[in-house]
Amino acid sequence: MELRFDSAAAACGPLAPMLLAVPQSVKRDVQEIRFRAGKPIALSLPGKILFLTGRGELVHTVTPGCFFTDRPILETLFRQLCSFSVYSHQSEIQNGYIALRGGHRAGICGTAVLSQGKISGIRNISSINLRIAREIRGAADALVVKGEALLGGLLLAGPPCCGKTTVLRDLARQLSEARKKVAVIDERGEFAGVWEGEPQNDLGPCCDVLDGYPKQEGMLQAIRVLSPEFLICDELGGAG
Repeated sequence: MELRFDSAAAACGPLAPMLLAVPQSVKRDVQEIRFRAGKPIALSLPGKILFLTGRGELVHTVTPGCFFTDRPILETLFRQLCSFSVYSHQSEIQNGYIALRGGHRAGICGTAVLSQGKISGIRNISSINLRIAREIRGAADALVVKGEALLGGLLLAGPPCCGKTTVLRDLARQLSEARKKVAVIDERGEFAGVWEGEPQNDLGPCCDVLDGYPKQEGMLQAIRVLSPEFLICDELGGAG
């Protein structure tokens, strides 16, 4: 079975061979691959960060042998992640990310391009954070007992990268497999990882995905037309 790390690395074009040379034991735990202008490629694992050398070796501190990414490399990687069609990803880029095959997501940092006070694009890319999507079956076991739990509501809170989305994704799958009607409002493509209309993550047989909908509009849409028993969304961050 292909590791999720490998499918994420494959999207990195000319940098892929170096990333694929990382030992399998490390690939299983990598949460993010970070590319920063003038800095070495960094792999984020639980509790530590490792830096990549030009030969695919890993070190704990920055050394001259590390592979440093410069601005031209970042610009090339950016276009590669967009499948050389930046315009087709414009709505995602305005929100700071690019959705990738396999459910992965690349966060983009740079200089904001503003139009009437709103972000219309990003120029002068300075860093890219490739977050590796994972499915951990059973992550929500403590929340679901044959699909009969959650008679009320549920709010998960915690620091970044602690597994909130992973638990919610498995919760959606378990409820769906228990023949509960589930609607997922996937505003930023993190739950289902929809690619060309097809979810890349398994959310079970009874789950409908509203991909790219703003949360407040997606929830109303789901209630109007999908008759869900459960509504699931991520990152509650505003009054809407």
